[in-house]
Amino acid sequence: YERAADNGDTQAMLNLGNLHLIGDVVEPDPREALVWFARARAGGRVEALSYMGEIFEKPGALRDPERAAQFYVRALAEGDSWPHTRAQRSWDGQTAVALQRLLAARGLYQGPIDGAIGPGSKAAMQALLTAAQEG
Repeated sequence: YERAADNGDTQAMLNLGNLHLIGDVVEPDPREALVWFARARAGGRVEALSYMGEIFEKPGALRDPERAAQFYVRALAEGDSWPHTRAQRSWDGQTAVALQRLLAARGLYQGPIDGAIGPGSKAAMQALLTAAQEG
């Protein structure tokens, strides 16, 4: 993967980021994962934004629910559907609250800021995806 990534293979960059994120084959290292995801994003891989959000959503030294939500909104606005399609129960409550606040600030969400990713939150995320697809 490293050789392929060094040669510009963005899928290899995503794979390396995932290896470091989950600690498969290597020790978990969210900072190194972030480096690889950022390189993949610079190479045009929009889904890298969701992976970066996941780094900041997970418990650990880099946990920052606000930053995680910012990455998820960027991912949606650029056409990555993963935040929209993930299971409701998989959302961290603080990250979900931050996401709802960001969606409300864009005028896309009018529901309660309660951290429950339900139909209103999903509709707001879909609006970002639709705008990305149309733009």
